[in-house]
Amino acid sequence: MKNHRSLTLLAACCALGVALAACSFAPATPEPQPAPAGLKPTSTVQPPSPTTALPPAATVTPIPASSTPEPFPVNIPQLGTVVLDFVALACRAGWANGAFDLPCPGNRADHAEGFIAPADQAVAEGDIPVEAPVLISLPGLGGEHGAGLFGTYPPLLIQPSDTFHAAVACQEGTSCDVEFALEYLDAQGGYQHEMDWSRQHSYGGGPVAVQVDLSPLAGQTVQLALVVRDQGTPEDDWVLWVYPYVAHAAP
Repeated sequence: MKNHRSLTLLAACCALGVALAACSFAPATPEPQPAPAGLKPTSTVQPPSPTTALPPAATVTPIPASSTPEPFPVNIPQLGTVVLDFVALACRAGWANGAFDLPCPGNRADHAEGFIAPADQAVAEGDIPVEAPVLISLPGLGGEHGAGLFGTYPPLLIQPSDTFHAAVACQEGTSCDVEFALEYLDAQGGYQHEMDWSRQHSYGGGPVAVQVDLSPLAGQTVQLALVVRDQGTPEDDWVLWVYPYVAHAAP
């Protein structure tokens, strides 16, 4: 009996010792440590918020640039074929208004009797640039100032293949209303209207290209004449002969 009690007491003591040993090895909860001096506690990193989708960029329609008229296309002859250049020889021609002779180049400040001047560019009706030799012309106002404009050129022997080329137009900013014509003086000095080419022209109808076959005059020596006759209000009949010339056919 005595031995049994001793064994029970011993077992209890052993159980108590094991429990105490286990407690001694349990990890202790760490105490929060203060941050070292000069450093701020690290803040908790928050996950990034979802990116807000931007609205699509608006479609921009480009504004077209203001259109600029293309220069009037001029018929350029083959080198060596031109036998009469009306612009280059403008001031070697005889200019008149049906009553008396006119100077070349004329004076824009005094043009009641008419006006003629060669130029290397102009602006035709429709605000169309002309980048070519050109004759700027105005017929006389009529009455004491004479009417019309006549430019008679030096004599020319016409060949079977000769052709007259030009373009006719009103000058921009005018309201011209005229008749253009190609006429001539024959070898005896007689004035001839029967060239079978004339054109009534008013603002808004051009520039108009012109081509006249001169073969009916082949073999004759003539003086070709550029003519402008008023058909409306003479004061505003400023007109253009754009690169008028006579050329042989190209070989």
